[in-house]
Amino acid sequence: MGIPYISIYDIKGDLKRNSITLQNELLKKKHELFGPEANMYEILLNPGSSLTELPKCGKQILVNILSLDDGRQSLVHIAQHLSEQVLQKQMKISDINPELIDRFYKNLVHHM
Repeated sequence: MGIPYISIYDIKGDLKRNSITLQNELLKKKHELFGPEANMYEILLNPGSSLTELPKCGKQILVNILSLDDGRQSLVHIAQHLSEQVLQKQMKISDINPELIDRFYKNLVHHM
């Protein structure tokens, strides 16, 4: 198995809204493709934790469904939080960099 991680951009959000149906279809296809070896593979739809925290049992295929509004609201929250910290002199504007924003984003998404 060569592709362990797949991201699908779902512009209208249809796949996300119908994630149970999608999961069932993925399960059917897994059995069609892998036959008797299907139980050796696990398909994880939209894994919530980071890749390093996922249990390593058998072979996994991680499927992440992204939609148009993914991340937008999170970035607004991060910008508001950082702005408040700068206004309260808890942080300098020069302290804000892509790594800091990425760290805030990962922390925010992990706690959703």
